[in-house]
Amino acid sequence: MAYTAQDVFDLTIGLMNDDANNSPSFKTFFLPTLNTILGETLEQENNLRSRDGMEELKTAPFLTDMKEEVPSPEELIRTVIPYGVGMILFLGDDEMERATFFSTKYGENKDNASVAIYVGTEDVF
Repeated sequence: MAYTAQDVFDLTIGLMNDDANNSPSFKTFFLPTLNTILGETLEQENNLRSRDGMEELKTAPFLTDMKEEVPSPEELIRTVIPYGVGMILFLGDDEMERATFFSTKYGENKDNASVAIYVGTEDVF
């Protein structure tokens, strides 16, 4: 399934137990925050791409519109990116306890999305 920036926003706001209508500032800062998180998760993105036989990205995607597709694997979109975005949005709203929880989940889920890349070896003895 393809996800747009709006879909990621909706996932994030849902995890934050908020309503987009109650938090217009979240929408204002969402795309810059999403672009930052896409940069932070580029390593995980490329690990997953390598695992799946896809070409790695040289730079992270940079989105400018909520209707744009987020070209990341579903694993990242559903389990990592919303926690990273939510963490930063909570920090901007001075919700430190909630930001800490999201930071923990973001780190854990980033680690879980870091797949091992197996390469062949040559015995030289």
